[in-house]
Amino acid sequence: MFNSLANESIVLDDEEQLFFDSYIKAIYFTEHDKVPTWAKNSVELDFESTRQAAIDCLSAYSKMKAYLKPESIEQAGYDFWLTRNGHGTGFWDRPEIYGDTYSQMFTEISEFFNVPATPISFELFDSKGLRTNHFS
Repeated sequence: MFNSLANESIVLDDEEQLFFDSYIKAIYFTEHDKVPTWAKNSVELDFESTRQAAIDCLSAYSKMKAYLKPESIEQAGYDFWLTRNGHGTGFWDRPEIYGDTYSQMFTEISEFFNVPATPISFELFDSKGLRTNHFS
């Protein structure tokens, strides 16, 4: 599980967690250029970015889950990040996974969210787990 929400009142079931974890993986994949090379193994999203990601994922997933096959949930979390941020691929580009109708529906849901309202921020931790830096 990425970025614990244990101290927060947000609780995710297994499918929501899978969607969320995949969404977080997509963030790290597309936003890695914001992280200094030397810090890549010691960086996490900050608490507010993680919290907002969970809220957005829960909202989007609640609109999609009735139409998703269980084996597509993980890819859908990844595609939610890519599509909402206008990356060169996403739901619209995967009708073989979602079907034409649902690819379009999921694209429209994602575009409703547009880009995150709060910028993605990262925290850097030392080997003891203590925060040493914060950057966006």
